[in-house]
Amino acid sequence: MNKFFDSMRHLTWLKSIAYIILGLFSLFEPKSALNIFINVAALFVAVFGIINLINGLRHRAQVSGMNTQLTVGILQLLAAGLILILTKPILSALPFMLGIGLGIAGVTQIGNALSSKQYVNVVRWPWLLYGALILIIGLILLFNPFNTVLLTLRIFGAALVVMAIMEIVRGRKLTD
Repeated sequence: MNKFFDSMRHLTWLKSIAYIILGLFSLFEPKSALNIFINVAALFVAVFGIINLINGLRHRAQVSGMNTQLTVGILQLLAAGLILILTKPILSALPFMLGIGLGIAGVTQIGNALSSKQYVNVVRWPWLLYGALILIIGLILLFNPFNTVLLTLRIFGAALVVMAIMEIVRGRKLTD
């Protein structure tokens, strides 16, 4: 049983170190981290595409007829190319679209709060504040979309560092 806990403790330390490295890198170099994430995702899909392509070519030489592995391999290689080409424009457009949606939601919330003055005992200021906050976040997303993606990566990096610290604390408790 002690061997099991020792191996778990070693895995926790390795995972925590990886989280800290990845988290600090995402926190302080979000542009580089984004490029690496995109390239790793494309490489991952491309490697499986090449594997399926090779297996499909082997299978085609052995059996005549429809070969789905060959088709899947070609589609995975195309997907890898599309990941490299289209990921940044899609990531840039996503905060813009979310900004429009949040802006509309904020204006709607402010309108609802203002129209509630006809009711007695209804406190409007929290709903006005909430609507204004949503509207401000929507405008930030609308006018600064790509930096929002980088901010998200920074938050992700900070979360990884916190998770690593929590894993280390939990790993220490396993030894006690």
